[in-house]
Amino acid sequence: MWFLENPRYEERASGPGLCADLEASGKPDVTVTFDVWGNKSGGLHGYDTIEIEAAGKKLQIYGSESGGYHDDTPHFGNFDSEADKRQHPELYHFPLDVFP
Repeated sequence: MWFLENPRYEERASGPGLCADLEASGKPDVTVTFDVWGNKSGGLHGYDTIEIEAAGKKLQIYGSESGGYHDDTPHFGNFDSEADKRQHPELYHFPLDVFP
């Protein structure tokens, strides 16, 4: 599953009949509920998937794991993290803005 806000991030989930249930929903999007932790000063520290819902139906899951970040295009930079953050803020934005 890819995040709508930033599809470079993905999550993997498993469950009994999860793929069949997702296909049967007939919907391309799901709602995922996360348990998140961290704080305002340190930002998001971690998260766990609690629930996946498709077409109004809660799906049974065994668990999930981060699929991480993916991008097929090569990136060349000056290896200056602060400069890179200013030039490409989208690469440093995790899609869960829980501490505005």
